[in-house]
Amino acid sequence: MFNKILNQDCVAGMLGLPAKSIDIVTTSPPYNLGINYGVYQDDLPRQEYLTWLNSVFAAVDHCLKDQGHFWLNVGYSNVDPWVAMDVAQVARKRFVLQNSFVWVKSIYVNGKTSGHFKPVNSKRFASPTWEHHFHFTKTGNVEIDRLAVGVPYEY
Repeated sequence: MFNKILNQDCVAGMLGLPAKSIDIVTTSPPYNLGINYGVYQDDLPRQEYLTWLNSVFAAVDHCLKDQGHFWLNVGYSNVDPWVAMDVAQVARKRFVLQNSFVWVKSIYVNGKTSGHFKPVNSKRFASPTWEHHFHFTKTGNVEIDRLAVGVPYEY
């Protein structure tokens, strides 16, 4: 087994791979929240952004094996709380949502905050302390190692 990193456009790169040749695709695409990435415009009109993601997901569909896993991490902001769900709806056109996880980025226990998040100084919004992590497959019937990806059950 080996890993190979390709520095290229993700759509062109995935479409250049043999069909149904990849076991797992994982991505955290830009959230379209106006973040300064330097080379990517992160404030596209919503439909243009979703159309672009549809082309990304079509490329994922091309290279992903029939029993493969597609993991999609999408955040949000309080100003645009629907972005992750809109993105998931685009993925839904090609894939089945088999599992949905929440990445808890910060918790407050016994007077102490632990984790990673950007505090919000607002009288209107709370700090976003979690993100969606969607597990898509082509059929919704793909085996997983549930103990490796979920919370272990003690009993």
